[in-house]
Amino acid sequence: MTQSDYNAAYGNFINETGNKINEEGVDLFNKKNYTKALRYFIKAQKYLPDNAVIKQNIANTKQRIEYEKTAKERIAYEEALRKYNEQKQKELERYNRDIAEKEISAAIDEIAKTKKQIGFIQLQLRNYSKELNNNRSEFEKWGATVDEAYQNTISNSKEYIAQMFIKYGLLKALDPENKKTAYNFFSKYLHSSNPKVQQWIIKECNANNVNIKVLEGIVNGVNADKDIADFLTSNKPQLQQNLNALLFINGFFESAELVNYDGLLGKKFPGVPGDYFEQAKMIGETYSDLAAQCLSWYSINRLSDRNNEIAEKVQMLSANMKFQEQKMECLHTCLESSVKGKTSKYCVSSCTGKTRFSSPVPAL
Repeated sequence: MTQSDYNAAYGNFINETGNKINEEGVDLFNKKNYTKALRYFIKAQKYLPDNAVIKQNIANTKQRIEYEKTAKERIAYEEALRKYNEQKQKELERYNRDIAEKEISAAIDEIAKTKKQIGFIQLQLRNYSKELNNNRSEFEKWGATVDEAYQNTISNSKEYIAQMFIKYGLLKALDPENKKTAYNFFSKYLHSSNPKVQQWIIKECNANNVNIKVLEGIVNGVNADKDIADFLTSNKPQLQQNLNALLFINGFFESAELVNYDGLLGKKFPGVPGDYFEQAKMIGETYSDLAAQCLSWYSINRLSDRNNEIAEKVQMLSANMKFQEQKMECLHTCLESSVKGKTSKYCVSSCTGKTRFSSPVPAL
């Protein structure tokens, strides 16, 4: 064999070996065994250092390995982030649940105190007589005692009206757009040209002692981003009108089934017990009703020289307060049972009923 023949044979061997190793690398690459494929390509390059295909295979494999590494890191990061978010979600749910349970427990204690306060007011109302009114000094003492009792009840009620009723019953807790959508829908009823709707609004407003202008003022205030709680800072006559209007609006939302409170609030406050929103609304609504009744006392107290009218209105107020007392008792029983897990969210609804209206909300 000549040197030329030897060189040719050796060249064929190098070429065949390098190509074979490269093909094995390609096979490994196609099987996604990129690390081992890279070793084969590098080994093939030792036989064929100037082979452009092998060089490209090495570059592609390195790129793929880097991509896989990055993908694994990304997956690991996403998994760590998922676990972190899951943990934070559990913490948020636990926090909301604890807050809800504390609020309900505090409400149970407060309702017990309010029941005693109503009992005291009832006692004072029963002590009224026409003879008492004829004794100016004694009448003024009696009026001052009742006045103080009512003022204390109103002051205590405001906290629950603001924290629970407004927040959960009048959509303060929801996004502004959701809230405005609901109020704008209610506004369509106030300004409807449909005779049936107009008759319904007038009838129900009269029955619930609601001023339509006050309703419009609240809707306009909400659309101007006014805090609904601001309507609780008015003087006594205006506060009573505002409370009656707020109760009317809440009753409309409920009766028209305009808002899925539990669904919307459940997303905003994850982890809160399912019956909490209903309880919170009913606590706030009950206290709002109570405060509205208490405020009616002040119109009676201005009738000091009209015995017959005072006697009639005191008797009516006493009957209304008796009803408030019964609602408080029902609510207290439901909440205590709820804490023990022995009742449903519909228990509190039974204390006052689903609606304050005499007829269903008509279609527009």
